[in-house]
Amino acid sequence: MRGRAVSAVRAVRVTFGLLGEVEVRCDGQLLDLGAKQRAVLAVLVSEPNTVVLRHSIVDAVWDVEDRGRLNVQKLVTDYLSRIRASLRAAGIGEELVRLIATRTEEPGYRIEIAMHSPEVTIDWQEFRRLRDRAKAAHDANDLDDAERLYEQALALWRGPALAGLGVSPLRAMRERMTSQRLNAAEQLAAIHLDREQPTRAVAVLEQLAAEHPGRERIAALLIRALDRVGRRDEASVAYLNTRTHLNAEYGFEPGGELEQAHREVLRGRQPVPETPVLNNLPPDTPHFVGRGSYEEDLCAQLLQSDSTPGAVVICAVDGMAGIGKTALAVHVAHKLAPEFSDGCLFLDLRGFTAGTTPMTPEQALDVLLRRIGIPGRQIPGDLDDRASLWRAELASRKILLTLDNAAGSGQVEPLLPGAGGSRVLITSRNNLTSLDDARHVSLDILGLADARTLFHRIAGAQRVIGMSDSVGNVVRLCGYLPLAIRIIAARCRSYPLAELEKALTAEYERLAEIDDGDRSVAASFTISFDGLSVQQQGFFRMLGLHPGQEIGSQAAASLTDLDMGTAARFLQLLRNANLLEYNGDGRYRFHDLMRAYAKGLAAQEPSSGQRAALRRAAAWYLHAAALTDTLFAPYRERVPLLAQTPRVALPEMSTIDDALKWCDMERANVLAMVGAAHANGDHDIAWQLPALLGEYLYARRHLPHWLSTHEIGLASARELGDKIGESWMLTNLAIAYVELERFEDALQALEIAVSTLRVRIDAHPSDRTASHLLGVALTFSGNALEGQGMPLPAIQFHEEALAINESMSNAWATVWVLGNLARANLRLERPDPAIAYLRRAVAGHKQLNNEWRMGTALTDLGHALECAARHQEALESYRDALRIHRRVGGRWQEARTLRLMSAPLRALGHSAEADEHAELAGHILRQLDDRRSV
Repeated sequence: MRGRAVSAVRAVRVTFGLLGEVEVRCDGQLLDLGAKQRAVLAVLVSEPNTVVLRHSIVDAVWDVEDRGRLNVQKLVTDYLSRIRASLRAAGIGEELVRLIATRTEEPGYRIEIAMHSPEVTIDWQEFRRLRDRAKAAHDANDLDDAERLYEQALALWRGPALAGLGVSPLRAMRERMTSQRLNAAEQLAAIHLDREQPTRAVAVLEQLAAEHPGRERIAALLIRALDRVGRRDEASVAYLNTRTHLNAEYGFEPGGELEQAHREVLRGRQPVPETPVLNNLPPDTPHFVGRGSYEEDLCAQLLQSDSTPGAVVICAVDGMAGIGKTALAVHVAHKLAPEFSDGCLFLDLRGFTAGTTPMTPEQALDVLLRRIGIPGRQIPGDLDDRASLWRAELASRKILLTLDNAAGSGQVEPLLPGAGGSRVLITSRNNLTSLDDARHVSLDILGLADARTLFHRIAGAQRVIGMSDSVGNVVRLCGYLPLAIRIIAARCRSYPLAELEKALTAEYERLAEIDDGDRSVAASFTISFDGLSVQQQGFFRMLGLHPGQEIGSQAAASLTDLDMGTAARFLQLLRNANLLEYNGDGRYRFHDLMRAYAKGLAAQEPSSGQRAALRRAAAWYLHAAALTDTLFAPYRERVPLLAQTPRVALPEMSTIDDALKWCDMERANVLAMVGAAHANGDHDIAWQLPALLGEYLYARRHLPHWLSTHEIGLASARELGDKIGESWMLTNLAIAYVELERFEDALQALEIAVSTLRVRIDAHPSDRTASHLLGVALTFSGNALEGQGMPLPAIQFHEEALAINESMSNAWATVWVLGNLARANLRLERPDPAIAYLRRAVAGHKQLNNEWRMGTALTDLGHALECAARHQEALESYRDALRIHRRVGGRWQEARTLRLMSAPLRALGHSAEADEHAELAGHILRQLDDRRSV
């Protein structure tokens, strides 16, 4: 921890108390802090050495009404200043405790505490440490140690968590902490019962059951404990009280464990068989939904015989954190339990468990051998000897072995039976690909219907009646991830759904909301992240900066400043760890919540590093888009690229089809990158990238994207004071406005562009880019006037544009203007000059090898010929155009041509064919959701 020299600081012992009244003591003396100061301090101390944003402190400490009438932002600063002064006055040096403000986009604060110093204690952190050690001991079947550690942990509680602050402040924190206390108490009571100490279990449970009448597991444990000490009537009363409370408060009946405990009381305790069938499966969840196909597949595979005699059937289920692997495995194991005469064994290998290290194979074999009855003194110390003994013991048994939460294949392989009728079901966050003989199942998120069902079952259907849309939105914001849905649905029992929905909507707060103290999606993700190497962690963080939905190895290499081979390997490693999803075609994406987690990590990087990474990625997309632009319009004046050529290889493209494929695949990423470049201050890229996409967006009719990206580009060009960039954006915006028949908007934009370009050309007569843009702006001014019903003045603009283009020998722009002149002449019912212009245009496009535009010119030529009643010639031109539109993927132009073909077909007596063409045109336009006339 960082520290600064502080004069006259004596050695002190500091204790922070959250498990009871919130307090700070220095050498046993209580510091005098007000209630709100203690509340603010509690928020920071609950997560020491972690940045807490100011809005999170405000939300935790002040009610909604207070936030509206008080200047709570200033109050936070004032209270923190007073806390800092009180710590200093008590003689607490900054080498032990230091309260600092952090420099982030939103103000935040961090309390730096020397957690490993014996002079500083936080009872909440100590409780969690002892609880985690107790859980690890329990998992290892060391009941002595587990019992002792749980008792030490619970002894730290001096009363209700965060007491003395009023009802509302820190309510969510209090509930999470209380939940963890109750879980620990339940575990301790269960251990007392396992060790035949029911009196001690009653002592733990009685007061807690009175304080928490709706806590089913406490009630179930208390009922069993009371029954075992002979207080059967009191056990029945405890059941009835809990059932009544659940019905009154939540509208549902008790769950399976509580009902089972009650049935045991009613029938009396049955003697335990001398040789019980081995089964230590955790309880099956009563809320299991939506895994029907996975369940059927696993059951079928685990029950079938392997084709190799003596081979053991192994199924390995992988998936991201919180996706429900354990729930599925336990559910399947319960369903299959009757098929295994020697029982079911379940072992949590702790591969991804907070606060504990994964079990070693030696430890796991020790636990397994003891569970099947091998005395400890007979268990060898050597791993190979233990594995041999384990395989020998299982050779004559038929058991279902469930190995949950595996860290990797190396941890699992020594635990696998060698032969016999046993079956193995493994779960892991990692894809255990090196288990060659296993049947691998990758678990996906829930579908919408199943996600809704899970939410209803946990929250209680009565609480969300008539709120179907909100439930659907909440499960979507939870990413359809079962753990996230379970947490939010459980919180919905205490909080209004609308309040939870609103809190989840803010992406930067979402992960913080999906946390109930015992369960946290972010904490679960962190365990997976911590399992990566340092370099892989850096790679993962940088991926969080990418603004798009998916990414390939080339873009990832540019973003992270790695070579492409390393980037590709890291992407695959993250996929194997289920931190990324694979989409095919070498492309990867984050789950929605994982993306939010990665963005949070990326935000902690130095701002200079973030900016540099985004510019590298944006430059890669820019130069790749420039490749597509040269293929779509090889003879057009090029956009002047300012960004340095990336060192990562660009995609290989040599044909228009290649360019189309890349643009279709990367469209969402490139569009997102425009906004990201603008926000990052890369204003050159932010206007040049839309300019390079113009041909593609126009051809695919993505006009809303055209508008949104060019509006951003215009703002960036103006930010730079780049007149060429501004004119390019204004001209392109006007093109979209004309297509959308927003002719007045188009003329306003073009007036500015034309004026700016004339000034530029006067000062720099040889500027070909400015002259090219002026020609485009003039001809689209003509198009806009034509759209307003003024073809004669439109022709004047087109002719001026034609003269500029011909003087530059700009063949590409010349043939474009010829088509516009033809259309204006058709408006004046002058088909003959229109036909002449269009024949020149078709020839020009053919010479330029510009199939996109040649197809459009052929369609226009067909229309001009039809206006001259030259039906057969028109039909031939349309058919030539149609072949091109279909070859290059111009769907809107295909529909337009099909619809226009109807007229000459009817004139030539082919009415049925004309109807077919019109119907197909309508079908295409509906697919494109394009309602314009063609």
